[in-house]
Amino acid sequence: MLCAGTGRSVGLTSPKVTGLSRSTTSTLVADLRESGFVAERSNRSTALASLPTWSSRSAWALPGPVDASHHRLHDSAILEGWMGVDVAADLRERLSAPIHIDNDANLGALAEVTLGAGRRARTAIYLQLSSGVGAGLVVAGQPFHGATRVAGEVGHVTVAEGGLLCRCGRRGCLETLVSGPAIVEQITAIRGERLPLARIVDLAHAGDADCRAAIAEAGRLTGMVLADVCNLLNPEIVVVGGELSGAGQWLLEPLRAALLGRALPATTRDLRVVGGELGDRANCLGALALAISRSEQAVAARIRASRRT
Repeated sequence: MLCAGTGRSVGLTSPKVTGLSRSTTSTLVADLRESGFVAERSNRSTALASLPTWSSRSAWALPGPVDASHHRLHDSAILEGWMGVDVAADLRERLSAPIHIDNDANLGALAEVTLGAGRRARTAIYLQLSSGVGAGLVVAGQPFHGATRVAGEVGHVTVAEGGLLCRCGRRGCLETLVSGPAIVEQITAIRGERLPLARIVDLAHAGDADCRAAIAEAGRLTGMVLADVCNLLNPEIVVVGGELSGAGQWLLEPLRAALLGRALPATTRDLRVVGGELGDRANCLGALALAISRSEQAVAARIRASRRT
């Protein structure tokens, strides 16, 4: 089984649940090799058959910055009950399998560049707009985590000095203005009734002016922040995912306009800004991709060890 968490929930998934057949999973293995996520390729296709089951290795997508050295989340208000928990150790005991954990946006990025809208991209940004705001980065064909594995926290870029208090303890973060909960609060203040984000997205598609305006402003502010990220990374593609991405053009057009208007023309000349193709399966498919790539690496290590004996 492959474990994945999205938004405020954590659940189990498998190739069947994510919509992948065994043949599609085999294709994903091949794509991972071709994309360079698996470092050593030779003789491992047949070696994969030696793995006992598909549940022999599992991966978890966690909604927040992951402390890799201690296998747990950094301080976060999204999964408060998980603070200080050694997630990998706990799951390893429960599942009797090697465990890998990563931030959900990182795994969403892995999925989109392997199977989705960013397929084959060597340098990409995956932006996740849901209960929080985060980005997964792919640089030179590899997931980029940074020195302490917390790269991509664009939701905590300051866009309004002295603004709303963020769950990170600072004020004026992008997340306080463009996340799903932020948009829900904005619409509640306007209409006097609390609507779930999915309903707000539906109303935007149906022509509701308030919902379209709130989503467009979220897109504009996000595009302003992404312009600076693009100036730094010079990506081929920006893929927008998460629940808010369901707003489609009402989010993407103002986001794209703000990004292109603020970033250097040389940076954006060939840049594509698109919605994700994998929807709410992105994190789960990223977890699947991570588990497969780690399985491949484990098999490669066994092959190298056998050659030395």
